[in-house]
Amino acid sequence: MGDQLSPTGNAGAAPQPGNPQPHQSGAKNGCAGCAGLVVVFVVVFWIADYAGCKWTQSQSGSSPVAVSRPTKAEWLAKVAGRYQYAQMRIIDNWRVNDSKSFMGEPDGTQSFGDHAFWYYDCSDGGIQLSMFAPNLAVGVMQGNINDY
Repeated sequence: MGDQLSPTGNAGAAPQPGNPQPHQSGAKNGCAGCAGLVVVFVVVFWIADYAGCKWTQSQSGSSPVAVSRPTKAEWLAKVAGRYQYAQMRIIDNWRVNDSKSFMGEPDGTQSFGDHAFWYYDCSDGGIQLSMFAPNLAVGVMQGNINDY
């Protein structure tokens, strides 16, 4: 009852030279190829992002264009025009959401103990915001602006 018929009809018989075994489906091989292709694309985009490539849609919406970065002086002048004490490189009670909507998301973040660091990349270097993390956790930014 457990025996399967061979291609010649004989139960349990070895395949004959002119009758090859039935071919198994290649679906597993096709899925592995697709998965490999997806992994390649993810790695390429991760490398591009890690390297600092910033892309946005052009105004016509057709093809992506590279985002130009301000210089450190331009970045500081923009912040100083909005926030009191920024010219002295002091972050005093800025609201997190207001800051992010005005200056954009930071290009990098770190935290060490009670300190949080946000990094903004500029065309001539970088800006580091060094802040007191417990206040940042409740939406208030306090700290210093540093060259980086």
